[in-house]
Amino acid sequence: NLFTEAYHAVANGNNWALALEWALDGNTLLHNHLKTVDQADLIYDIGFLYDRNKDYRNAIGYYKKSIALYETLPEEELDLSGLALAYNNLGTMYAETGFFTQRKVCYLRAKDLWEADPNVDKSNLITIYGNLMRLYRTYGDKDGAEELIRNVNSHFDQWISEESFGKSGYQSEQKPALMYEVEKHRFNIMYADLMYNSEI
Repeated sequence: NLFTEAYHAVANGNNWALALEWALDGNTLLHNHLKTVDQADLIYDIGFLYDRNKDYRNAIGYYKKSIALYETLPEEELDLSGLALAYNNLGTMYAETGFFTQRKVCYLRAKDLWEADPNVDKSNLITIYGNLMRLYRTYGDKDGAEELIRNVNSHFDQWISEESFGKSGYQSEQKPALMYEVEKHRFNIMYADLMYNSEI
């Protein structure tokens, strides 16, 4: 709708503060008139805009509200990738605020949702695997890292050959396949660094 297009346009111009103001105003006006799926999308967007404005406390609150709304939707209305993205972004907010357990729970939930989506954009898998590998490396979780790197290495060639690889989603960027090869190499370096340092 025109309202959503308006604050998205402002956000795409990197005026995050104004976009947030408009989205909050719209939520006040339209909250009781939106279908649940549209309400969830708007609440998610507000969380994303708080995130971009570095107001992590409010971002966490709105991401959690959006997830709660998405999870009430019937299966035919639920966008698995959108729900996974909300969990992933909530996890990144917990990373900013130092909550390890909540961060891991959110990342693993996003991973499960994206892996269950037959139409998943493989760049989303690269994102969540990167987030998890950094988490495992930071906290010395060798078992989690080993399982993750095995999955990445065994499936990577298949992902890169699939037609859906690299499709862009909401405000994401397409990357050439070579960039994903670089990401794979980086995951393996992080894994090796974790395993080597744990033996010292």
